Amino acid sequence: MSKKLLAVFLFLMVSLLALSACSRTITAGNGNSNPDKAVKQTTIKAQIQGDMVSIPLSDLDSLINVNFKVNTATDSLAFMAYRYGGKTYVRADVCVPCGSENFTLSGNTLICDSCGTVFDAQTGKGIRGVKACQGYPKQPVSFSVADGKIIMQGTDLVNSFNSTLNPGKS
Repeated sequence: MSKKLLAVFLFLMVSLLALSACSRTITAGNGNSNPDKAVKQTTIKAQIQGDMVSIPLSDLDSLINVNFKVNTATDSLAFMAYRYGGKTYVRADVCVPCGSENFTLSGNTLICDSCGTVFDAQTGKGIRGVKACQGYPKQPVSFSVADGKIIMQGTDLVNSFNSTLNPGKS
């Protein structure tokens, strides 16, 4: 193989790799930017040890918008975790009046997949859509990040979920 042909081949390979890396960053997001298109939730499994609940940070890095369930003695509670504006958010994942447990992250909003009500991704407050649903802001959950995991206390998750069930709470 001639040096010129080899140089062209290497240039094309490096260009394709660079283009592929840039394309992934733009469409999936990388924690520092927002995805350029709507991202539906992907269900993942939470790890539970005593009162500690965790989800893999790598799932959030690759999927951007996830939901997971936590079972209590009497119920199964839904939560969401997503990346927006370079930050990570964990919230109760329920649209109380319509009963939905799925939201799409679109720009700076969360959109209920059932009724279409729109919530602010940063604050969790209702912006527009079904008035009844707007009145139930998605409450945040305190969390920490360690050992490649988002770690939450079970009591914080339950408190967030119960607060979301109360209309007008912010």
